[in-house]
Amino acid sequence: MVCANAHAQSADCNAIKDTDKQNYCKATTSGKPDFCGKISNNDTRNLCLAKVHNKESYCKGISTAKVKERCLQSIR
Repeated sequence: MVCANAHAQSADCNAIKDTDKQNYCKATTSGKPDFCGKISNNDTRNLCLAKVHNKESYCKGISTAKVKERCLQSIR
């Protein structure tokens, strides 16, 4: 059952055309930080890593105030 759910989430992520958004989706639904490393936008990559690892320290590397606040709110 878990395998089928993970496959469905992966299929949903594969439907996303934007590569960064697709990798963000895969990382946050699977919990695998390797997908975060494939994200080209630095702020989005740090947001992804913060969510996957649940560590506020990644938020500090974000330069955009709005994204940094989103990051900090997602960890708390």
